[in-house]
Amino acid sequence: MKHAFLILAHREPLLLRRLIIRLQSSETTFLVHVDRLVSFEPFRQACADLRNVHFIRRYESRWGSLGLVDATVEGLRVAEEIGGIRRITLLSGQHYPTLSGQALSDFFARSPLNFMRHFRCDGTMPSVVWQRKIQSERLDRYTFRIGSYSFSHPSGRHGLGLRMREAMLKPFWPCPRTHPSYALPYAGSQWWSLTWIAAAKILGFIREHPDFRDFHRWTHIPDELFFHTALLNAIDPVPVFNDHLLFSRWRHDDSAHPDVLSLADLDAVLTSGKPFIRKVSLGESADLLNALDAGGVS
Repeated sequence: MKHAFLILAHREPLLLRRLIIRLQSSETTFLVHVDRLVSFEPFRQACADLRNVHFIRRYESRWGSLGLVDATVEGLRVAEEIGGIRRITLLSGQHYPTLSGQALSDFFARSPLNFMRHFRCDGTMPSVVWQRKIQSERLDRYTFRIGSYSFSHPSGRHGLGLRMREAMLKPFWPCPRTHPSYALPYAGSQWWSLTWIAAAKILGFIREHPDFRDFHRWTHIPDELFFHTALLNAIDPVPVFNDHLLFSRWRHDDSAHPDVLSLADLDAVLTSGKPFIRKVSLGESADLLNALDAGGVS
């Protein structure tokens, strides 16, 4: 089984190198996107001697922006071009596997499923927090970005200046937004692992509905909606197992980012049984990574 890992990297080139080495097996290939806002050369040098590493077209991929969607779609397109891919797994440059490359291959051979944590954007959302995050902050509102600055319309806040701005925008950007009628919105974790049959359905949906990307140009954190909606509204849908195969630690339900893991998390990582963890760094997570490389022994 040819397995492509699509990796979205933003920092720590040597961590990217270590991640790829850990994932390597006779069946793996790597599609690496390096954020266009950072220097490319350190990443190229870090991976220069590694086999089956393909750097793909670069996009500005700030957190919460459409650039992350564009980078991921580009990775899917390149995988299609390469051909022969049987599975594609989306990771960040701050993921790390709890299993060796060969053990991961064995895991997916035993579990040839589509893994994507997802839920419908209706009254069945997992919590009140997610109801607010998805419906109010992402589907109903517009998010405008100018470089690193962003603001939402309507803002959901009070103040004379904000009310005046919203009054000016309202004729051109009516709220709440209307989701494309041909798809029921789904949301979930950005990270997934799909068979190529499922990944091809995402590409097919995007090509059939080019306006779908246009809608998400104004969505806050669109990568947590775009691929879920595309896959779960595709023609002849495939079964999707509601799991993203990932252990992470969040300080609060509404935290924007997971905590960086350390050796203190090793027992929880191993107990979880998940094949991937996030997020890690070469500094704070060094002992944890060493323990995982040694087979989970600290």
